[in-house]
Amino acid sequence: MAIDVYARVSRLRDKDQTSTTSQVMVCRAALVERGLPVGKVHIDDGKSAWDPKITRPGFEALMVRLESGKADGVIVYDLERFARQLSDGERLVTAAERGLVVLDSEGEYDLRKPGDKKNFRNAIVAAEYYSDLLKVKVRRGKRAKAMGGKVDKRRSFGFMNDGVTINEPEAAILRDCAARLLAGETQDSLIRELNKTGVPSVRGAQWGYTTFRQLMLRPRNIGLLVHDGEVIGPIQSVTPIFDRLTYGRIVALYAVRKRGRQPSGRYVLTGIATCGLCGAGLAGRPVTGTPRRHYWCKKCSKISVDATRLEEWAGDFTIRALSDEATVSAIEQASHQLDERRQTLLAESAGIESTLTEIGGRLGRQEISLQRHDSICLPLEARQAEISGELETLAANAPVPLPARTIPVKDQTYLFWLNEWETGDNAARRSMLLRALNGRRPVVGPGQSARFDPSRVTLA
Repeated sequence: MAIDVYARVSRLRDKDQTSTTSQVMVCRAALVERGLPVGKVHIDDGKSAWDPKITRPGFEALMVRLESGKADGVIVYDLERFARQLSDGERLVTAAERGLVVLDSEGEYDLRKPGDKKNFRNAIVAAEYYSDLLKVKVRRGKRAKAMGGKVDKRRSFGFMNDGVTINEPEAAILRDCAARLLAGETQDSLIRELNKTGVPSVRGAQWGYTTFRQLMLRPRNIGLLVHDGEVIGPIQSVTPIFDRLTYGRIVALYAVRKRGRQPSGRYVLTGIATCGLCGAGLAGRPVTGTPRRHYWCKKCSKISVDATRLEEWAGDFTIRALSDEATVSAIEQASHQLDERRQTLLAESAGIESTLTEIGGRLGRQEISLQRHDSICLPLEARQAEISGELETLAANAPVPLPARTIPVKDQTYLFWLNEWETGDNAARRSMLLRALNGRRPVVGPGQSARFDPSRVTLA
């Protein structure tokens, strides 16, 4: 018979935070007193037992041994170390049907006996209740602290350890990144530069997309405190890193971006062409050991097609489609709709600017308080930033200019678009192709080889 030892300590303020080393020593001594052999020792340091999202490797390894019969029982310092969720307790009850010894520092449970099973369950329920109660108290305390404008005293990039004093060298990096983002530089290039120049993150790890994005969109950058995803209000005694206009423009910039990495400039149809077998988007990549390129399905890996030939097909399709009178009319209508939307946004922006000026004047004449001023202006400034971002998007998505209507001959129209395709870069070609597709997608079906066959491409 081998009795495994399980020890755990949480990051939370448990009633008893006895170290795992001490827990193991007490458990070993208890087994020696009972004349029971010690099996494997399983330890989960810094692992909460009440949070179902947290995986406890030691607990899982223990349960595998108990459920497989490799261990005849388990001893813990107290049952709160073992589980704080009834589901975990029930897992042990199920495993104990064939007979297991369950020990803690206060006694022994025979989970085949109804009385012991009831006592064991009651102990787990009590531990779960205590954890739930503690969680509620912690949340209340944090919210009360947040409502008072106080932040957790922990290190955050751009601020010192108190969470409010600006770390000027880091704040200067954030301001520089913000200015360059708004000037048109890409997030990727800024992240690469941060990693290449050795700018350390708070935890000393490499910079990544999620970390960078969250940092740039952090409300604390303009002195606002967030609790549970909700902006509570201003932080006490903090100096903003960004002004509100800059922050609003950054929020708008990210708001109009599509999730995921932008397609490489080398491949016209990445993210546009789709797999005829699984429906996933095709991606472009070079063919190893050759100068050739191809599009392939990253999901099922069963579709591959020569990139040059598929792009030639795309160019021919685009030029012919855009030369068609019906397509030209559709593009003109789209241009008209975009212009109407632009005029509407500009009118709304002018109205907001007028209101902001009026409210600012009232504040200057002391007709309203600063708090009232901010409560009115903050939503208006946020909307102004959204409008700015949407106007930029409309400008980016404006249809390719049509040839002058003085060219009545279809062949001349065809030559116009041929010239646009031949002289345009891949971004311009993608734009023309998307307009020619008009919401459809080229679907590449299976073929005998990666060589291109026009019959493999259909529109959906």
